[in-house]
Amino acid sequence: TMRPSAVRQEIEESINDVKFACAGEPQVRYFTSKEPWMDPYFVQAIVTLTVKGCNVGAVNIGACFPHGYMPVRIDVEQDAKGDNAKTTEKITLIVKHENQMQESMYSALAELVPEFQKLSQENLRSAMYTLAESEGKGKGGHDLVNEDADERSDSRK
Repeated sequence: TMRPSAVRQEIEESINDVKFACAGEPQVRYFTSKEPWMDPYFVQAIVTLTVKGCNVGAVNIGACFPHGYMPVRIDVEQDAKGDNAKTTEKITLIVKHENQMQESMYSALAELVPEFQKLSQENLRSAMYTLAESEGKGKGGHDLVNEDADERSDSRK
């Protein structure tokens, strides 16, 4: 199993990859020991996030290393009415096989949420545009290839 610090770093990097499409801050819940609902996989964390313009509401992605990421269902149940009402969470792993997991949170979201794919394409387009803009500026300076060639010819004299 991965060290908790490595798990946290992996999760944070994964969230950064998908943050452009999130409405609000993604919530992360870490688990350090196996719980009854974690069958057959140990889930190190559940990331709950909402994709902009997505009407499904929040999506829960379970991080299950070294296998990958998968959707997780969380149902909140109330067992009584009134003052002593307790809410309990029932967490369900939707994935039954390792080969149904995604290797990144990005691809798990893309498979789960159609809106994410659209936002992802827009994000990529604007990134390409920004890159094209910045590459158009600041060309010039020294031609390093020729300088190297001159140096080599000098050393042979």
